Amino acid sequence: TLNRHQVYAGKGYIPALLYLLLGSLTFEFDMLTPLLIGSTFLILSLPYIITISREGFENNRLFVGGFMVGLAALSYLPLAQFLLLAAFGVVLFASNTFRSFLLMLCGFAFPYAVLTTYYLYTNTASHFLKMHLLQPWQFGFNPLVPPSQLPLA
Repeated sequence: TLNRHQVYAGKGYIPALLYLLLGSLTFEFDMLTPLLIGSTFLILSLPYIITISREGFENNRLFVGGFMVGLAALSYLPLAQFLLLAAFGVVLFASNTFRSFLLMLCGFAFPYAVLTTYYLYTNTASHFLKMHLLQPWQFGFNPLVPPSQLPLA
């Protein structure tokens, strides 16, 4: 994808090779996890975000790019941070920055709007809010040994 859109000065397959080699070393790429599904959507969003946007001609491309990042965030919520990276891409490659970023932001919010509408109709929106939007940000500390059994000296 990056070679097709000439992001680098020279064409090479070193980034893809590194992705494949490093991915083979971790257990995340050996099983179907939310992070792997979300990473797939992020890779699919790259051609839509890095292409040069001309005003009025290819506005739907940024919407689709934001939509793909939104699907990635639905799969694994911390991937929503890649919206900032996509915003940086819009600043570099878009002709009308604010309008293009707003279009991408609407594309990002669209999957959430559809899913929230479904959960509102089924009266489970509070569960969606608690389990998807708030759960990944609740950090806890679970020690292996209770503090009362630790030696003082």
